[in-house]
Amino acid sequence: MAHWAYVHHDSVVGKERISVSIKVAAGEAADDWAAATRGALAADLGAEAADALLGRLLPVVPAGYDELNWPNSAAIDLPIVGRLAQGDGLHVATAMMHFEEAAEHQWRFRVYHRGSAVPISDLLPLLDHLGFRAIDERAFHFALEAPVWVHDVGVELPEGIELTPEASAEVQAAFVAEFTNTVEVDGLNRLVLLAGLDARQVEVLRAYSRYLRQIGFPFSQQYIEATLARHATIGAQLVALFTAKFSPAGDMPDTAAVDALRQDLLAALDAVPSLDDDRTLRALLALVDATLRTNAFRPGPNAGHRDVLAFKFDPSKVPDLPLPRPMYEIWVCSPRVEGVHLRNGRIARGGLRWSDRREDFRTEILGLVKAQIVKNAVIVPTGAKGGFVVKRPPSNPDEFRAEGVACYREFIAGLLDLTDNIVGDEVVPPPHTVRYDDD
Repeated sequence: MAHWAYVHHDSVVGKERISVSIKVAAGEAADDWAAATRGALAADLGAEAADALLGRLLPVVPAGYDELNWPNSAAIDLPIVGRLAQGDGLHVATAMMHFEEAAEHQWRFRVYHRGSAVPISDLLPLLDHLGFRAIDERAFHFALEAPVWVHDVGVELPEGIELTPEASAEVQAAFVAEFTNTVEVDGLNRLVLLAGLDARQVEVLRAYSRYLRQIGFPFSQQYIEATLARHATIGAQLVALFTAKFSPAGDMPDTAAVDALRQDLLAALDAVPSLDDDRTLRALLALVDATLRTNAFRPGPNAGHRDVLAFKFDPSKVPDLPLPRPMYEIWVCSPRVEGVHLRNGRIARGGLRWSDRREDFRTEILGLVKAQIVKNAVIVPTGAKGGFVVKRPPSNPDEFRAEGVACYREFIAGLLDLTDNIVGDEVVPPPHTVRYDDD
């Protein structure tokens, strides 16, 4: 007698997300694989579309694919394979499947890629940084007009995590963002699974943690990542506080709601047993408190967001900031570029520098702004200085210069995102931006 299984499927194709659940027959019920696959496809796509798709793909189904994949799994794979082969600007997609006979924490993560196969050494770190433990992998090659590879990876979820459809969609979107280099690949991406965040919210925590490195915070980036993973709930609380303060939903944030979130966060911090973890998490909270403006909620072309994150700080509220403290500071961070601008007064002038000191370029800029203050003593009241680093420098000299120019443009765009404009006689603030400072 046939047994039944529920296959849950969330796929991300480009920027489109698809989420369906299919009730399928397994085992000896699928005696005729092609006929059973057609039935599963027809239930979802309609008979005519199913016939057209199978007529195109059945001749190129890889050897052994029908033995290792139930018809219901093929009904998930084949439409995605067909779309990727057609192009339309799409080259990667994902799906997650869970079968009734598998343990609750064991899933199949599928990566569909147009072109060449994805090396396993490239694939597994992306999954590992999302918190998955890869168990096995098998690959299938569909020799279509544009070749498509299906990588089927068995993964285990972190202990205590239940994967909801919403969480599945977010973790797949985060994988695609990692794969396409639109987010950085590091241990903070585990917070998508562990804390229920999306990739953009993780980027906010990453930008703050990168700033800590620049101001001489004693713990490494890896330790900060591990701390947030150990205290994922506090990571989510930090993001909730940041969102409540800076989301431009109304005229101004609900101060009572912001205060309540902050008190809940402080109570959670009081319960952290490790002093080093406590110091790390409170340092991140201090940066949220010190933030005056951000472009995090301004719309842009990168999945609806700006290409860079920018934060304007009140340096007087940043603990342990190296002296002298500027009056204002803007921090810009993205997978491609990091930069800082220090201004010592409301009226100031100074240049910008393309730095090659990735680990401590703020120290370099701080030294330059001190010299600029002295030079400006007889010109304008005080000095300013800024600088940026190229995070993915190409080896080719011409490409290196072009990348430097592109990163400079992104850095300047991040600074301007937080800057008021003057139209006629009126000061016009940047749109979608909550301000905690003057014009």
